[in-house]
Order: sequence, then C-alpha cells, then structure tokens
Amino acid sequence: MATHETNSSPSADGQLDSSHTQATAVNAHHDAEPTAVEVAAKQIKQHQLQDKIDLLSIEEPLEIVIIDEKDSVIEEQSLVVTMRTPGNDLELAAGFLYTEGIIETYDQIDEIRLGGPNTGEFGLQNKVFVRLSAGHQLDLKRFQRNFYTNSSCGICGKTSIQALSMLRNPHIPPDVPRVSWSTLQKLPSALLKHQVQFSQTGGIHAAALFDVEGNILDIREDIGRHNALDKLIGAQLLNKRLPLTNTMVLVSGRAGFELIQKAVMAEIPILAAVGAPSSLALELAQEYGITLVGFLREQSFNIYNGEQRLFEGI
Repeated sequence: MATHETNSSPSADGQLDSSHTQATAVNAHHDAEPTAVEVAAKQIKQHQLQDKIDLLSIEEPLEIVIIDEKDSVIEEQSLVVTMRTPGNDLELAAGFLYTEGIIETYDQIDEIRLGGPNTGEFGLQNKVFVRLSAGHQLDLKRFQRNFYTNSSCGICGKTSIQALSMLRNPHIPPDVPRVSWSTLQKLPSALLKHQVQFSQTGGIHAAALFDVEGNILDIREDIGRHNALDKLIGAQLLNKRLPLTNTMVLVSGRAGFELIQKAVMAEIPILAAVGAPSSLALELAQEYGITLVGFLREQSFNIYNGEQRLFEGI
C-alpha cells in the first residue's frame, strides 16, 4: 500500500506581516508551504508615483526522483524538474506520474514523500521521492523519449497523439455525462470564488473539478497551468477517486494540448476553459471524444467538440 504525507493546517489567519518581506501560506487548500511573498514596488495611479507593497506568487523548482532498489542497492533517478508554486507537491508528483503514463493505479506507488535539504529564501524542500511498487519499475529511457515527444512543438502533433495512445487506452463514454448550458455558464464564477491564491496575487492558474450539477468538488492552483491540473488529478489519485468519467474540469486560462492530454489520461469527458483552445488540443479532443469548450462566460461560450453532451435545459 502506498504511503504519503498529509498537509498540515496553516497557523494564524493567512495574513501577511507588512513590516518586512515575508512568505506566507495562502493556499486554497490550507497547505503549510508558502505560496506568495511580499515585495516592494512602485505604482503609477492617477498620474501619481507611489510606494506599494505587492504579493507575488512564489515560483520554485520541484524535482521528482524515482527510488530504485536492485540487489539491495538503492539508486535515485531524477525523472523531471518542473517550476511550480510550492504546496500540494505530493499531489503534483503523483498527478504527473499518472498523466504521463508512468503509473496506472494508486497501488503502483509504494511510497511518496517530500525531501531534500531546506533551500533558498523560503527554506523549502524541493524534491519528491517516489518508490514504485515491486514489479513496476520505470524504464527511464523510454519515458524520456515519450516525454520529449509530448513536450515538442506542434509540427510533431501527429507523433504526440500517437505516443499518447501507446501510454494508456482510456475509455471515455461518448454521450455522457449530460450537462446543461446554464450549469456550464455558472462554473467561472464558482471557480473565481475558490481561487484564493489568484485573489491574493493575480498571477496564478487554477483547475477545478465539478460534478454534472455544477458543484465544485476540488480545486488546485499553481503558477503553471499544467501543474494545477496535475495537482488536481494527483489529489484524486491519492484518494482513490480515479477515473473521473462523471465529472468536468474548468481551467482558468487557455486549453493547450498538454491539458487535454491530462484530461484524457484521467478519463475526464468535459474540459472547459476561460480562454481559447489550441488547434492541437482540438485535434486530441476529437481523437478521444472529449467535449471541449472555450471562452466560457456567463452569457456565452464556444463548443469546439462533443456538443452531444451539452443541452439547453431550462
């Protein structure tokens, strides 16, 4: 059985001490890691120059390390380094492993933990160590080939989609769930109400999971849009809630190929975005039958694929 750390609750009330530069945890999920920092800035307002204390989202590297043991010899293999907002790091690592096809189930993780020295201005541990279960060892060279392909430019789009099909064979029902237009149009305001970090800094992405009635089930924020979705999916993985075939996801920015890829891997049938999708995102959505919505607003939205899941309602 996998073991993983749990997040502790924040101390105090999440407010910043304005007397000096200080990181503070203002995470939407009460994570103990600092997510924002106070900085001194200058502001031009009404043609006047004035001093301002502003909050910036913290961006720090996170390295995912695979622990491999052969013949009683323990080896550590660095898998990937990603720039992220600290917090929910175990979920980020678990979600990444799942959406990149390295693992297929929770039980394939034997241990996952935060580690490494406390570094930098914020004293963060910037490594997640993952021990895979016996019999499920990582072919690092194969992963690096697939990861390079999936991270490459649009000119390699066909290759990227073919590489994804070799990682997993997701089953996304073609006609369900069914969601009304009005339910969909309520999602952006519901998302905004839960974007704690965005309300503090204005510089953070979010991914939120909803049921078909428009009730928010979970949300994660990160400076990287792909990280936010990995954290969201990783949280469901660690709580044994995958696949997500009766849910929908709203992302706060555009919908690129990598977000559709992650939705496919988690079998999310409906993905909506506040911004625009890319051409390759649409191609992948068409390949796997995902309902893709863009420019979602209270009064309007665009349907790029999967119209059959959406109905006018009352």
